[in-house]
Amino acid sequence: MRMTGRSHATDGYVCLAAAIAVLATGVSARAAETVGSIMVGGKAWSTASTFVEATPTSIIDDVLARVKAQAAAGARPVVIFDLDSTLFDNGPRQERIAHEFARDMASHPVLAAEAAKLTAFVSKNTSFSMPGMLASVGVDVESDTGKAVLASYASYWRERFFSNEYVLSDKAYTNAAAVVSRVYHATDAFPEGRRVVIVYLSGRHGEMEEGTRKAIARDRMPAGDRTALILKHAFAERDEDFKRRAAKSIRAMGRVVAAFDNEPANIAVFVSEFPDAVSVWVRTIDSGRATHPVKGVYTIGDGENDLAGWPSAHRG
Repeated sequence: MRMTGRSHATDGYVCLAAAIAVLATGVSARAAETVGSIMVGGKAWSTASTFVEATPTSIIDDVLARVKAQAAAGARPVVIFDLDSTLFDNGPRQERIAHEFARDMASHPVLAAEAAKLTAFVSKNTSFSMPGMLASVGVDVESDTGKAVLASYASYWRERFFSNEYVLSDKAYTNAAAVVSRVYHATDAFPEGRRVVIVYLSGRHGEMEEGTRKAIARDRMPAGDRTALILKHAFAERDEDFKRRAAKSIRAMGRVVAAFDNEPANIAVFVSEFPDAVSVWVRTIDSGRATHPVKGVYTIGDGENDLAGWPSAHRG
C-alpha cells in the first residue's frame, strides 16, 4: 500500500475535526469507553452497555463527516471494517458445507439418516454453536448417534470452513460494498496524502488471504491503493488479542476515525484503543465471548444474520 503525507494530526487539528463533524451531522462527538471491571457475554453484554441512538443512515453520515474533517485538518483518516458477519454473510459457506456433508454421508451405515437432516440447513440458522446448528434441523445431539454425527461434522467442517475455496461462498450483505466504497471515495477531492485508508481487519488466518482477496474484488469493495488487509498469523490466537496487537500498525497508517465489527469483544478493543473514533457494533451473530461493556457506541442491525442494517449508499 502506497502511503504518503502526514499520518497523525496535532491536538489542534483533532479539535477542529471534531467540531466540523458535529456541525456537519448534528451528532455530538463524544468519546466511547468501556464500563466497569466485570466482563460479561451474550445478551448480558448488550444489556450492560449503553448505545447511541441513531439510524444506520445517520451513522454512515457521521463517519463520512469525520473522515472529511480529518482530511481537511491535514490528517489521513483510517476506517476499519471487519469481514465475517460484518461485511460478509458466511451463512452460505455454512449452508454449502452442511449440504455437502449430508450428501457425502448418504451411504454411511449408521449416521446417514441423522446426517441427512442437514440437507434442510439454511444460512439463517447459522450460529457460533455447532450443536445449535445441528439441533436447528432436528439432529438430537444428546443421543449417541447425534453425538457421532456432531463429531464427524466438526472434523468435516474444519477442513472446509477455513479454506480459500469455501470462503468464496460468502455473500456481501446488501449495500455493504456500496457503503465501504462511499467511505473510500469520500476524500477523493483531497491531496493523496490525506485520502482515507480502508483497513479490512479480520480474524481469518493468513492461509485464507487468497480467497479473501478474491471475494473483496468480486463484490467490488475497494482494493489496492489506500487499502490494507490484515489477517491473523496464528490460527489459535483470540480475535480480540490479534486486533489489539494490530492497533499499533494501524495507527502508523493515519488517524482511526471509525471501526465496524460484529464481535462485542472486538468493539471493546476498539473503544479502548481508539476512544475518539466512532465504534459501530454490527449486530448480526457473535460468539458471545465475555468482555467489558461499553458506552457511546453505535449499532447497526437487529441481531439477525440476515443483516438489513447497511443503509443505501445512493446519496451525495
